[in-house]
Amino acid sequence: MFRWDASCRQTLVLLYCSCLLTITGPVHGDADDDAPLASEQEEHSVEFINILGLFELSSCELAKNGRLEAKAAQLAVKLINERAVIPGYQLRLFANDTMCSVGEGIYAFLDALFLGPRIHFLLGPSDDEVAIELARASPYWAMLQISAGATSPALSDRNHFRYFFRTITPDQSHNNARLEFLRHFRWQYAATINENTESYALAMNALVGALEDQNITFRATGSIGESKIREQLELFKEKDARILFGAFSVEFAKQVFCEAFRLGLYGSRYVWFLSGSYPVGWWKNRANETTCTTAQLEKAIDGYISVTTSDALMNNKVSAAGITYEEFIHLLDENSPSSTYSPQALAFDAIWTIALAVQKSLPVLERNGLRWMDYDDTNQEIAQIVAGVLSRLDFPGISGPIRFSGADRVGVSVFRQFVQKETNTIAMYYPDDGLLSFNCSGCEPVSWEGSRKPADRRHESYVIEVIETEVFVSITIISFFGIIIACLFLLFNFRFRNEKFIKLSSPKLNNTTALGCCLVYASVISLGIDFGITGDLYYSRPICHLRIFFFSTGFSVAFGSLFLKTFRVHQIFRKASRGVIKSKVRK
Repeated sequence: MFRWDASCRQTLVLLYCSCLLTITGPVHGDADDDAPLASEQEEHSVEFINILGLFELSSCELAKNGRLEAKAAQLAVKLINERAVIPGYQLRLFANDTMCSVGEGIYAFLDALFLGPRIHFLLGPSDDEVAIELARASPYWAMLQISAGATSPALSDRNHFRYFFRTITPDQSHNNARLEFLRHFRWQYAATINENTESYALAMNALVGALEDQNITFRATGSIGESKIREQLELFKEKDARILFGAFSVEFAKQVFCEAFRLGLYGSRYVWFLSGSYPVGWWKNRANETTCTTAQLEKAIDGYISVTTSDALMNNKVSAAGITYEEFIHLLDENSPSSTYSPQALAFDAIWTIALAVQKSLPVLERNGLRWMDYDDTNQEIAQIVAGVLSRLDFPGISGPIRFSGADRVGVSVFRQFVQKETNTIAMYYPDDGLLSFNCSGCEPVSWEGSRKPADRRHESYVIEVIETEVFVSITIISFFGIIIACLFLLFNFRFRNEKFIKLSSPKLNNTTALGCCLVYASVISLGIDFGITGDLYYSRPICHLRIFFFSTGFSVAFGSLFLKTFRVHQIFRKASRGVIKSKVRK
């Protein structure tokens, strides 16, 4: 009867890996060429815990970081063995080169499985695609995997990668930090743009979901290729998006900021947030990668903010290895690469994570009647116990506090701002306390162009416009002067009402005109009485009624009387042409 057991699953995985090797092309090198980088001393007094280190050592952009990771891992193994951190056991590291290739990575993995001793842990790789494929395969050999540089959001899925851990904080772990940063500056509207690859798309989808749950509104989002960059940025401009989140590779970033420069999406009105860590001088236009000059790209990216993981213990504290970050750099005898994180510190902490996980697992195994020597490639029970212990670790590492939530490390988020060709730390977010600190050690003040915080949108404010007191007083004096003159005309008409020439001028119509002028002047005064004078909207309605009454009545009376007077003159001259004028004025 057929039985589906561990060997069958391993055979199936081998077939899958063979297919990958076929798809990804021929593999270069052989087992003799890929000698372990670590010491392979044979001591029969101790048992060995074997670690396969897969690093990006050549043929890709990650090679410099990969070499630093390998060197730091060797240093960690040396310190752990010298200090007997795991009594009766020693770590042994076998290193190989993935060349950032899935095919090379699978080959190195299978080569170590079948041509060497039992591998208990897999360290690396940092390349996302290689790490994903190995994370699919390693559980079938009951092998835990710890990466110091793989950041793909897909690796957080415990249903598919149950034995995967990483000492680098993935991008989605910074979403709470980003939220607090937006809240601090009271920004409620944003937009996102990312390169159309799985890792960047997943990161942006996680960000949008997390922030929308906290009432942050996204005016536009886009996962695009190079041909759609301008179209997406024009949409941002049309939607008046000013807080912009981006996730893309260095080459793609240059294209984005070149178009942003041409469209004016930079400067005092805009804030760019970029995911991940870029090397120093990444914006420089080498080999005509964009149509913009280096100076134009520098202007477009000035002020952008990146969110990464803290790369060293705060205040230079002592780590679980008994050394500080400065002492670690001295022992390693090599500076950090030109980027905003330290790959060697993350690799060093990954080895210490393995050592402490084994150290704390041994008593648990003993209580369960198990032994480490029973940990072969089919013993899932021991693998699960070690994974459980590892997930509960909490210790100070060289790169900062080490603690895990699922596959992901829970770390301190650091906000860095690019200002005038320099990158300054401006804030830190501590997830344990949910605290965003702008007063952290080594933090510089946030720099805004124009010394003013950008607004997240065009703000519409409603204010009550009032007439200035000086203007109101001046117009009121002139209006009163007009009323006084109109009243003098009334008195003049009344005083000389029996005079011949006054009678001939239609005195009653003159009086009506003067009275209408008084009402119109009064309406001018009432039009100047507003909230600035009364200080209370309660009086607005009666004042509005008075304005209407004074002006309409005054205008009707004044111009009505003038019209009648004109009509009377018209009638007189009309009758004069007929010779029938009779004077009613008494001699």
